[in-house]
Amino acid sequence: MGTAYIGRKPCGCLVAAMADDLSKNEIAKELAEWVHDGLIVEHVDDDVVRNEFTICKHTVKETARPVPMADEREVYKKMAIWNAKVTPRS
Repeated sequence: MGTAYIGRKPCGCLVAAMADDLSKNEIAKELAEWVHDGLIVEHVDDDVVRNEFTICKHTVKETARPVPMADEREVYKKMAIWNAKVTPRS
C-alpha cells in the first residue's frame, strides 16, 4: 500500500492524482500546476484514489447539445477517396 497526492476541486470531487514515487522536483512542478489550476492538494493513501477518483459532475454543462453523427456512407466514401490518394500503386 502506497501513498499519493490528489487534487480536489472546490466542490470536493477528486479530479487529479499522482503517485508520490517520482522525484521531488517532478512532484513539486505538478503540484504547483494543480494549485495554479485551483485544486486543493492532499497527501493520502492510494486507496482513496481507487475509491474516489471521478469526473466532476458539477462542472459539466447540462445545456450541451449532442454532436450530430455523420452519415456513415459519406464517411466511408471520404475514406475511400483518401486511401486512393495515399496508397501507392504497384
